[in-house]
Amino acid sequence: MSWPLFYIKNVKLRYAYSLTTGLLLQLYMYEWDVKHSFFMLMVSYAIMKIFEREKQHIIVFVVLYAYQSVIHVEIMIRSYGDWGAEITAFTMNLV
Repeated sequence: MSWPLFYIKNVKLRYAYSLTTGLLLQLYMYEWDVKHSFFMLMVSYAIMKIFEREKQHIIVFVVLYAYQSVIHVEIMIRSYGDWGAEITAFTMNLV
């Protein structure tokens, strides 16, 4: 899906294309569990706006790690033994 980027010269259109294809790919893989990754990004941004720079990394890590753990346990309970991709594999990178 990246071959059209070679032909798109406008930077804003390239960003829009990348955002759209990335979102559609995530929706295809994780369905509506993708809401967790957006929530984690918004919480991280809010923490960085509220707290001073010296404490941000610790607060973001603790909050995202706790949220990641809750999501992981909830998905294990909801779909134990299912085969496929789950959102926690992606959100581990955010933590």
